[in-house]
Amino acid sequence: MITSPDFSTNDLDRFFPKIEFLPCGCWIWKGAKIKGHGVFTTKKRTWYVYRYFYEFLFGPIPVNLQAH
Repeated sequence: MITSPDFSTNDLDRFFPKIEFLPCGCWIWKGAKIKGHGVFTTKKRTWYVYRYFYEFLFGPIPVNLQAH
């Protein structure tokens, strides 16, 4: 579900191979990290991985919600 023009199919094709899916259900980020936090760069910006995926699924993060 692409909820914004910030998310392209090409970006998602690059995003998912950077995740290791464990049998226990955990997702381990294998891509770039800054200070221990996974980051993903699109043409528009560099995202923290958890924010990128949340906004991809649900849209912008509400002001009263923290995503970390």
